[in-house]
Amino acid sequence: MPPDNLKFNAILATHVFEHFYDTIAVLKKASNWLVPKGRIIITVPNAESIHRKLAVKMGLQKSIYDLSARDIEVGHVRVYDLDLLKKHVNQAGDYNIVVESGLFLKTVHLNLMKSYSDDLLKALFDISDEIPSRLLGNILMVIEKK
Repeated sequence: MPPDNLKFNAILATHVFEHFYDTIAVLKKASNWLVPKGRIIITVPNAESIHRKLAVKMGLQKSIYDLSARDIEVGHVRVYDLDLLKKHVNQAGDYNIVVESGLFLKTVHLNLMKSYSDDLLKALFDISDEIPSRLLGNILMVIEKK
């Protein structure tokens, strides 16, 4: 962790919040590292992703919030939906949410997507803008220090 006297304009937090036991404490600490109006760019896997909903329909998971064997293997302690991420940011108390969105239409587990052609992957990226954010594979949130 940087010393509290070192200040940043932005912090990039991609796919880390799902590993923290106390995300609110981390957000409170990170506020000390930001200049006024400094931003944190957050991405996390989305519990409401189509691929997780399909896993439930197929009986592979009981709930979209269940941790899969892969989640546990890589150290995830939770799966976020947009509402939970917003709740954690708001409970940290020192931020305004300036962007909330989704990223990438993930239809199946990444291991299955390895065999997808470049054209299909590009099409999934391109069509993502047309799909409701809550169904995309990842959540993107940009928060700004008050």
